[in-house]
Amino acid sequence: MNIYDLACQLNNGSMPKILTGLHGINDQTLINALAPKEAVLAWPEINRHLNKEELLTTANALKKAESIAKFPLLAARERFQQGLNELAKGERISALALWQEAIKLNQNIAGEIFTCLDEWLAREDPVLARELLLYLPLEHQPEFWFLRAQLAFRFEDYEEVVKASQHYLRLNGERQAEIKRKLALALWRLGKKRRAKGVLADLLAADPDDKNNLLIAVEFDGRVDSSVFQHLQKLYPHEPVSLRLVSNHLLRTERWSETVLLLEHQLKFNARDRFLQINLAKGYESEGKEEESFKHWLAAYRLQPRQQFLQEKVRTALAADVFLARQHAGLAADLGLDLPEVSVSERVLASNQAQRDLLVKTSFLCVKAKCQAADWSWVYQACSLLEQENLLARTTKADYAISLLHVCRGALPMGLNGLSKDAAQRVLAVQPKSVYARHYLGAALAAEGRHKQAVKFCLEAWRLLPKSETMLQNLVQELALVGDAENAARFQAKLDRFSKDNQAVPGEDLPAITGPDFLASQQELAALIAQLDNATGDLSKVFAPLLTSSPADF
Repeated sequence: MNIYDLACQLNNGSMPKILTGLHGINDQTLINALAPKEAVLAWPEINRHLNKEELLTTANALKKAESIAKFPLLAARERFQQGLNELAKGERISALALWQEAIKLNQNIAGEIFTCLDEWLAREDPVLARELLLYLPLEHQPEFWFLRAQLAFRFEDYEEVVKASQHYLRLNGERQAEIKRKLALALWRLGKKRRAKGVLADLLAADPDDKNNLLIAVEFDGRVDSSVFQHLQKLYPHEPVSLRLVSNHLLRTERWSETVLLLEHQLKFNARDRFLQINLAKGYESEGKEEESFKHWLAAYRLQPRQQFLQEKVRTALAADVFLARQHAGLAADLGLDLPEVSVSERVLASNQAQRDLLVKTSFLCVKAKCQAADWSWVYQACSLLEQENLLARTTKADYAISLLHVCRGALPMGLNGLSKDAAQRVLAVQPKSVYARHYLGAALAAEGRHKQAVKFCLEAWRLLPKSETMLQNLVQELALVGDAENAARFQAKLDRFSKDNQAVPGEDLPAITGPDFLASQQELAALIAQLDNATGDLSKVFAPLLTSSPADF
């Protein structure tokens, strides 16, 4: 190869051909590593040596070009590593500055940053991952928007999911199906159901048997006996993951019995699936079946004992029930719990099943009788006493919560706003996903003139029960009172559509207080308490306030 050919090829960017044409250069690594664009940085020197036919000196110049080409990436990697070190020290701002500098040095470092955010931070510290991502100048890269959508979905920021997904699709990212699934779910949860179904239709047209697409179709359908669900079960009969989104959907919509039935069936095939155990625990917890709930929290904890969330759940359950804690004394000790003295009521709970059932029955008969008489102040105080005396047995929290919800509903029209607010907060303590507790808490705050705080709970209540006309009316009213005309108009439009399409469902459909029938007289209650006294010792001091007829005694 003559000098003229070499020069022409260099001008055309054929650096590997030049290198193979030079004498004494057989380093394939050097040939592969040298990028034509970056090598042009050394063009004047290379050209000068080529013109003088100094091939050996030309080879040295080419090696220098290699170092010039590699330097930005090496420097960028160094800044990236320094940033990781700063993060380990908790220095977020300096870490961010170093990563920004790394990106300026060489955009190729973005891949390593995305991997770090995805594989490490998004799992261990998603808040930090989201914070860093917002300030990195990588908006032109599809992966940036994919991670934004992923993190926003984790934080249930569905507006952000929609925005990030659309950016990703415009940039023609590789993971189209995955981002469309996120987009469909986000649109659905924002109430934009027609658009969500359109995105799902595209997904199903591309792959009608894809498990993830079918899961979304089942969630949108909302029925466990639907043809889509049957198709899913037929394709993936023993796949635990295939029901995870369905159970999540049922949990979100407070359809506890369906959730439990579905998951118990699936647990037969894979008892070691931690997510199934967790969702079953949530389902039973929301049904008020604390004993069953604890069994599944404990199973999930034993599958992954280092997970802090599960440790807290088990610790909280043991701390709330001394009898249960004594049954699992070793576990309680491992979790750092000190067991207190045994009280009279705890002795009853620990004695035997019949006496425990009798005590619980007596307790709630008192509450039920006063609910029937609409004596809300009395009911509230009775519930407080039951809670204080640790008489909330593992099967009665649902009744307890429902009793307090009746307090909320009855106390508001009487102007007892503080009573209603406190009762709603107590319900949220035992049933964190209660839509009605949020509804009444928002109403009580609004009655006190605290409209900004009321908006938060009205919005949460509507999200949990999006087809409720009552929830929407309250939200529109509160938004108007805080001066948020734009959002008030947006939700008013939703309300108008509901009314037009007749889609609304009643918001005031509290379930009845379940359990044994009402007893007719205090004499019968007194007889039950006497029966307990004979078996377990003096309980009259616990129940005496419950037998008084006047709420003023409290």
